[in-house]
Amino acid sequence: MNRRSFLQKQVEARAGWEQVLEMLAGQPENQVGERLKALVIHINWYEREMLSLLRQRVLAGSPLWELPTDERNAEIERQERQRSLADLLSETRANYTSLIEELGRLPDEAMNSAQHFENMPEDWIPWELIAGNLFEHYLEHAQEIQAILDR
Repeated sequence: MNRRSFLQKQVEARAGWEQVLEMLAGQPENQVGERLKALVIHINWYEREMLSLLRQRVLAGSPLWELPTDERNAEIERQERQRSLADLLSETRANYTSLIEELGRLPDEAMNSAQHFENMPEDWIPWELIAGNLFEHYLEHAQEIQAILDR
């Protein structure tokens, strides 16, 4: 994977995610279900974690990574649920701008080699980790949100 191809996939997936966010933004907050808000909280947290990785080039991350996935996601939601939907939507858009900037600075060779990131296991492929928490994640949850809104 090279940076250009990765960025193209990111931009395409994000366009779909933005359509979903627009649908949410158009709803009164009291009509946006807790599950929908939780999904935005969820995406934001993983975006922040990838921003940290890209900015610092260190695999350190939150202690929440040490929890099993379902427990981690429940704790993320618990910590953030008091935030307004408008605040969450603003954050995800700011995250995206920063992610594109940071991905643009990443050398092509860093996409495929863990040696460009401190503490990353040698057998990990950076672009796969990043994609799983960004564009693949958008696609997964955009479909879920769309299904909830269609009900």
